[in-house]
Amino acid sequence: MRLQADGRLTIGKGDVYADGAQLDIKADNNTLSQDGKCAIRLDDGNQALGKVLTSDDEGRGTWQDPAGGGGGGGGGKFVDGADPTDAVYLDGDVGIGTDDPDALLHLSSPASSSVIRLENREYDNGWDLILGSMEFVSQDGNVEAQTLNPVRARVNGVQQNTSVGAALHFYTANSLEVEPSVRMRIIADGAVHIGTIDDWPTAKLDVSGNARIRVIDQDDTLDQVLVSDTDGNIRWRASDTIGGGGPCTPCAEFQTAVFEGVCKIFEGEIGNVAQVTECVRVIAQLTLVGANICETDCLTIILDNVDELIAQQSQKP
Repeated sequence: MRLQADGRLTIGKGDVYADGAQLDIKADNNTLSQDGKCAIRLDDGNQALGKVLTSDDEGRGTWQDPAGGGGGGGGGKFVDGADPTDAVYLDGDVGIGTDDPDALLHLSSPASSSVIRLENREYDNGWDLILGSMEFVSQDGNVEAQTLNPVRARVNGVQQNTSVGAALHFYTANSLEVEPSVRMRIIADGAVHIGTIDDWPTAKLDVSGNARIRVIDQDDTLDQVLVSDTDGNIRWRASDTIGGGGPCTPCAEFQTAVFEGVCKIFEGEIGNVAQVTECVRVIAQLTLVGANICETDCLTIILDNVDELIAQQSQKP
């Protein structure tokens, strides 16, 4: 300890003068804490982990709760964690853009900038490099002699390959699995793969394993197959009614019969599009009752082709 002529006091600095302070303390090896040693210790009866040395209006300092302002206790505040590189928020919620957060982390923005960005700044050409991850944790995995990873679900954003395509990997774990496993992937081109990560999707929806598709359009779907219309909508149909060679009638054949009937009704005077369309609609609806047509949207197909019918008839001599 060294007391200078100007009243300044140094502790732990040897012959070195105080560096611009009335009290200048140097801890061992320039650290704040080492083997129980510290730069300063104040025992005022209020000391505890995470307290903040706070002054009153006359400059007297005491240990207070973070953001307490001289004894007040006004909520949490970031402090150093066990590792000096960590920061710990002791109490309350964290608000970004709001002074009244409603959750542990609350982002608020008047525009479309409430975005959480996860970025990996390390350059790497590896496949499935993790760019960012969200984990869902349950401490129940470590109770009652269980040794499961507390992380029970995870979503990884990954660099799919060296061309910097990106994918999302979804992980879950059942009650017996120590680590979560990949259950579903959405790859760079939007294809969805449900199943093992070892396979590569070969369609927009690729399922590895058993799959069930529920299309609720009728009660009895035993031994039926899915049939699509021209827009890709699907429904269950009996397998023996599919295709032009089976008991069902292709819409094209049904359309020909309807158009021939309409032409006979109008006896060649078929220029009025509205009248012809209405006539086609009525005849088609009547004849479709009880008919077994292969396509599920045959009436729509026929009505879309009325202009073609009129054009064909107008070219006849």
